[in-house]
Amino acid sequence: MGFNVKSNMIKEKKMRKLYRVTQKVFLYDPSEKKFLLLRIADTETDFFEKYGPWDTAGGHVDEGDDIDASIEREISEEVGEAVRYRIDSVLGRVDVQFGSKDRLMVAILALYQGGSIKLSDEHTEFRWLTHEEVESDSEVKPWIRSFVKIASERLKEREYLNDLKRLQADFENYKKRQATREKEIGGYLIEKLVMDIVPVMDNFRMATEHVPETERTSPWVTGIQYIEKQLEKVLTENGVTTIEVKIGDAFDPTIHEALEQAVSGEASEKTGEENDIQTVTKVLQNGFRIGERVIRPAKVIVS
Repeated sequence: MGFNVKSNMIKEKKMRKLYRVTQKVFLYDPSEKKFLLLRIADTETDFFEKYGPWDTAGGHVDEGDDIDASIEREISEEVGEAVRYRIDSVLGRVDVQFGSKDRLMVAILALYQGGSIKLSDEHTEFRWLTHEEVESDSEVKPWIRSFVKIASERLKEREYLNDLKRLQADFENYKKRQATREKEIGGYLIEKLVMDIVPVMDNFRMATEHVPETERTSPWVTGIQYIEKQLEKVLTENGVTTIEVKIGDAFDPTIHEALEQAVSGEASEKTGEENDIQTVTKVLQNGFRIGERVIRPAKVIVS
């Protein structure tokens, strides 16, 4: 049993191919939606004969090489140190053969972020081509066209996804704006309701304040007070609260409106001067607020 396993492992090892890895970087300019292709200078090479005159930046990955570092080295050497880019993803892998050994070509998509192109002596010219231009150019061989197609489809899918995300974000913002608008409209409607009801409540309050003591327990007074409480409940259920004001409270112009100032004998002797601290001596009308917003200040007399 052990011998058979060992024998099978030896056979499997013999069947494996030993590859050298070659990386090819497809540099894509998102702003122009174009790919960078480089024309090979040495037309006598095996690569030129099999894979055509157009190439991309890249080269062999030696044993022990760091992939990112080797990509940086090849881009710097072949298209210039000024070129800025961001590695995006691996497009695919394919077996190729040139020279004396089989090779594994790894295609990598990198996003161009600026910087002038400066070619080495390995290439004679460069061209930025769209996916459609790559497809229609007879000099561009299938290996380049296939990877450009994969890259274009991936980028398009990502663009659609980004569009969907933007639409979703726009829709969420629209819902928030609508909710805010509805809240504002609701606030205006409630404010109008309050401003229509509070004069009635003022009248109820004034009427009950002037009821003779002998009539305060009569059914009609009780009925009026019950209606007043119902109106107060309607306001409370709509988020409206009464501004609490008591005799002796310090005057606060943010919630109080002084309709009259009671002047003491001492103060009346001071021409054109007011007390430093004014206090409420009488409440003429209740004030109301919605949340923290005052919709009607309490009308008071101060001294």
